Amino acid sequence: MKLSSLVAIACLVPLVCLSVSCAREDESRPSAEYEQANARWTALLKRHQDFESAALDPDFVDVIALLDAVPNDAMAREFKVKLEGFRAQAEKARRDSSARQEALRYRPASPSAAPVPEEISPIMAEPPPQPTKPASQPAEPKVPVQGMSATRFKELFGDCFAKTSALEIKDLGQGEVWQLDARAECQERLPGFADKSVLLVGDAIESVRLTSSLEVVEKIFFQGREITRQQRDCLEESHRLVQVGKEPIDCLGERRDPYQAPAPSPDAPTTAATP
Repeated sequence: MKLSSLVAIACLVPLVCLSVSCAREDESRPSAEYEQANARWTALLKRHQDFESAALDPDFVDVIALLDAVPNDAMAREFKVKLEGFRAQAEKARRDSSARQEALRYRPASPSAAPVPEEISPIMAEPPPQPTKPASQPAEPKVPVQGMSATRFKELFGDCFAKTSALEIKDLGQGEVWQLDARAECQERLPGFADKSVLLVGDAIESVRLTSSLEVVEKIFFQGREITRQQRDCLEESHRLVQVGKEPIDCLGERRDPYQAPAPSPDAPTTAATP
């Protein structure tokens, strides 16, 4: 081999080595398409805050198109594989969710079967609103009870109770006695009150007592004054004597006809409850 040929070969070797070095340097540097695709994917992640939602965005196809434009770019190929994996997971999750919703729509409601909650990304998950419970209302009493107002008693049970007599309780004052009506519907509605009386004093039920425990006390009033049975009998006898022309009897500390001046007749007896 001639010396000139050796020199030429020696000169070519550095050029070839330089070309290989440049090619390797170009392969390690990301392409412009890769950088654009990466920037767009980052924007989608910021918008949706999770990978699956970003992969379902309509702009996702533009990211894949940029990566397809550089098939020889190793970084672009690897990036595309990852993105397509996100896309496949997102589509599967969407299909599973739709299937569950469809199953719940046509499945008959069961009190023991709770609906399957839909899968949500942890980034976007928020606690479901808790239903507010309505304030519980006190149950309406089904029978007259002590302390119930007289107005409420008459509204709820007045159609089955009737006032039978006046009432006087020591240290409490005047009141009323109400007893259950004998009609069949009332006896069936309040079976435990057939032998009981409701005592109203003031504006409330003082008590519910056995009717047999109420003591009947006869009180007689004459001209606004309470008198005894003997005094009443005396007044009636005195009036009879005057009618036949005889002298009246002294019944109330004076001797005269007790019915000479207009006066109301003796009142009817009242009922009193022994405290």
